[in-house]
Amino acid sequence: MLSRATRGEPGRATGGFPFTPAVESHPDSLKSFPELLADFRPTVTCLTARETHDMYVGRFVVVSPEVGAYRVSSRSFPNRHAIERDGMVTVGPTADAEETDNPYISYNCLRLTDRGAVVGNGSHVDPVAEKLALGYPARDALAESLLALDFEKDDYDTPRIAGIVGVTDDPTTTAEPSGYIGTVRRDAVLVEEVSEPTLVATYERDSPEPFKLDTTEAHAAAREVYDHEFDHAVCAAGVSVTAEGFEMAVVNR
Repeated sequence: MLSRATRGEPGRATGGFPFTPAVESHPDSLKSFPELLADFRPTVTCLTARETHDMYVGRFVVVSPEVGAYRVSSRSFPNRHAIERDGMVTVGPTADAEETDNPYISYNCLRLTDRGAVVGNGSHVDPVAEKLALGYPARDALAESLLALDFEKDDYDTPRIAGIVGVTDDPTTTAEPSGYIGTVRRDAVLVEEVSEPTLVATYERDSPEPFKLDTTEAHAAAREVYDHEFDHAVCAAGVSVTAEGFEMAVVNR
């Protein structure tokens, strides 16, 4: 399968169909169409969208009922870091970053509430957390906030992605604690309850899919997604459910 260029990002597929005749046809011979096709050997080289080596998926979240993580991956704005504050983690420019008026550079990527921890790639994290704290079902807090803010209005129609870890006191879930993941793209809004680690990214992997996360601890989760072989890691945040509530951690370059 040829990979596609998603949201304006360059695809990974290469190659075409340079046909080389296998035999030289006699001018007097008549051949059927299948026989003519058999005289050519197509050569196709491609990389599938499922390969991870040298793949740029942009920002991504990984969510499960008891642990979650968020990673900033960026080619355009690499000079950023994650700062842990009281009950939240904020992504922002480093001291040596160039000035920019891009509205999508700084935001809270993680916020804690009594009913769950919210992770995501933009300003929608705040209304999701606020709605969750007010008693909204996790599903509704995600869906309403993603719909309200919509995909990012940049050159790539970048999706907004988010998840909630450790959901409790929610009659719509099938387990407690529970996890939810969601995204809003130009063509869809997806919100799902998850029981195992699940990833959604802004490019290439822009629908929820299983992800191998080998920890249930916040710092290890942040480190694992930061070190993942997806390209252009900038910083990461992790969160996990503990007996006292939640634990947060950050990893920077």
